[in-house]
Amino acid sequence: MKLGLVIGRFQPLHNGHMGIIQKALDENDKVLVLVGSANKLEDYNNPFTVGTRMSLIQHAFPEIDTLIVKGVNDYPSNVEWIEDITGRVNTMEDNPSNVTLYTSEKDEQFYRANFLYDINVSPSQGLSATGIRE
Repeated sequence: MKLGLVIGRFQPLHNGHMGIIQKALDENDKVLVLVGSANKLEDYNNPFTVGTRMSLIQHAFPEIDTLIVKGVNDYPSNVEWIEDITGRVNTMEDNPSNVTLYTSEKDEQFYRANFLYDINVSPSQGLSATGIRE
């Protein structure tokens, strides 16, 4: 099975995020979207709860049964976070060569350095959740 993986805070979900998710849906049998900072309370940088963000993603792709949306916590170290992500992916697909991680340019270097998955980079098209929040 080909598995697409999309990781983000989606604070808020915007057209750039939706384009990346749609590309992953078009190219894979299943897509796992992990919504970050699930354990953080709302604040200026995280104005929406994880439940709201997950709901927005599910409502943006209502007829798609190959989309799985789950929250993922922040951790004190990158090692713990990477282990959590890898463990979640391994419950769906244990062969890393069948997994593609979809991202924008800003996270590409980190993902390439820390995951064995193929990386598919989409241009940000000038969209930034920070700018939208401001």
